[in-house]
Amino acid sequence: MVVGAGAKILGPFTVGKNAKVGSNAVVTKAVPPNTTAVGNPARFITKDQPKDAEETRRRDYAESIGFQPYAATQDQSDPILDGMRVLLDRIQLNEKRMNTLCQRLSLLDPSFKKQQQNEQPFSVEELKIIEDVRRECEAQSSQSKA
Repeated sequence: MVVGAGAKILGPFTVGKNAKVGSNAVVTKAVPPNTTAVGNPARFITKDQPKDAEETRRRDYAESIGFQPYAATQDQSDPILDGMRVLLDRIQLNEKRMNTLCQRLSLLDPSFKKQQQNEQPFSVEELKIIEDVRRECEAQSSQSKA
């Protein structure tokens, strides 16, 4: 067992074998073996914890689109992280549906695939909108630097 500087272990309970208590952590309940306790009140972090297939799929997808939650663990309840999980699931479902729809349209109309590859360039009006947005972003970033 390793106990970090300033850690407080409050109560008559067992701290498991190979457990670690982080600096300034306040532990008020038993620490399981091979677990790290951090924070106030202490939260437990267990490495090599078996993950369910749903969570593994969600994490893989989040990584593929560049999403990385900060300071979040799987056993820690966080309403914002839970909301992000719902949104990631929904995005992935929508992407699958769109890909299926495109495949089906390609089967019905072989020219559909060619149309996708030869997408029409932006219209003059669309380019104007994009340019306005770009200028607005640049103006905001220059104001925040000043």
